[in-house]
Amino acid sequence: MSRPSAPRALLAMAVGTALLAAACAGPAATDQAAGTTPRLTDPTAMVTAVPVESPSAAPTLSPNVPLFLADINTTDDLGQTLPTGILAGVTGTIPGGSTPQPFRDALRQVDPALTSDAYAAEAYDAVVLAALGAAASKSDAGRDIAATLVGLTNGDTECTEYAECLALVQSGASIAYRGRSGPLHLSANGEPTEAVVGVYRFGADNRLQPDVDYTEVAVDPGTTTPAGKAAVQAGAGDGTLTIGSIMPQSGSLSFMRPAQLAGITLALQDIAAAGGVPGISKIATVDADSGDETATTAAAGLKSLLAKGVDVIVGMGATTTAGGVVPAAAQAGVLYLSPVNASLTPVTNRYDGLYWRMSPSGLAQGALLGTLAAKDGHSRVALIHSDDGYASSLAQQIASAVPQSGGTIVANVDYAPDAKDFAALVAKVKKADPQAIVLVGFGESSQVISELVKQGIGPNSAR
Repeated sequence: MSRPSAPRALLAMAVGTALLAAACAGPAATDQAAGTTPRLTDPTAMVTAVPVESPSAAPTLSPNVPLFLADINTTDDLGQTLPTGILAGVTGTIPGGSTPQPFRDALRQVDPALTSDAYAAEAYDAVVLAALGAAASKSDAGRDIAATLVGLTNGDTECTEYAECLALVQSGASIAYRGRSGPLHLSANGEPTEAVVGVYRFGADNRLQPDVDYTEVAVDPGTTTPAGKAAVQAGAGDGTLTIGSIMPQSGSLSFMRPAQLAGITLALQDIAAAGGVPGISKIATVDADSGDETATTAAAGLKSLLAKGVDVIVGMGATTTAGGVVPAAAQAGVLYLSPVNASLTPVTNRYDGLYWRMSPSGLAQGALLGTLAAKDGHSRVALIHSDDGYASSLAQQIASAVPQSGGTIVANVDYAPDAKDFAALVAKVKKADPQAIVLVGFGESSQVISELVKQGIGPNSAR
């Protein structure tokens, strides 16, 4: 997923342990087609009234309180669970740039049933970087590959395709890999130092519209922490680069796996088409389940990967689960590349230099969401979020950004991940009389939105 070639606003942000102050301006389920110029849209402007589908007399929907969503719900899947028109005008953000149409087409040749491209580009880039690192270091040892990653993403000569980059590496050139997710610029802390956040709008059909506004964000990864002495994994030196994927095959995040798995598969195909990795006889892959918030599932998955002598692991959809698995992988000497870990906690290479994430911290998205919600005179902002680790951390950043944009948080309410009834919660939000609402949730978000509409403060509510 490469960055769009059309001009975009460049927003420099310092992101570390301090608050990220956004000024405004992902892989997505419906990114624009290649060659389409991103159009700046007003995230708070609402659309005209549209009818809701109903077997009985349909009420008229009209714009009401603007609603803003985080990446988990900025997908066409959310709209399929709600009456047509409910999401018209809703704004959502997704970290990551546009997905070029050729890459999207290639992903669907791998998996024709694919409905989302989310984090496929980051998974693709993780595998390509692992292969380039093995070629550059002439080794399949995780710590040797890890030692090349900063150099491969911050060099003098830009390259995009694996074959092109490999030829440059073999010639001794200093390269800057620009993959499907764009320029990575990995730091010694295991963090990207650039981010792009897309601002999306839902149309009257409850689907994401093709016009997206992308903002480049400079990210400060924090103080560099020297990496410790990493162990060498059991599978090193066997002539096979073994890549394991550990992604949610079960649980609430299982919808994220197909796109990432397609990205991995496509990268392996491109590497094979270029002749593989010099000095490595073959590349093998193994797969395991990470579950979602269930540590035992992820731990069992990791155990199975280590037993098969993996050199590199790509994956993990759940941030909290990743925190339990990464230390064990690092202790075993395995290089861990995470396509999606938006944890607000800096990596700071506390895993002996063996943990790297391909997508940046969620700080940039949180600050941008807070800014969008508070702009255009929406000074009273309500925040609704699940009380799980990721949503709570992102909500904290949103709440901090709103005052910096001239707004006030008039309600900040959370709910248990397994909650079924949101009537009382929405009533509390309604009483606060917000001018904009930010929702950070998961699969239950459709129920929250339905209750917002029922109580007359949804993005489009019956009048």
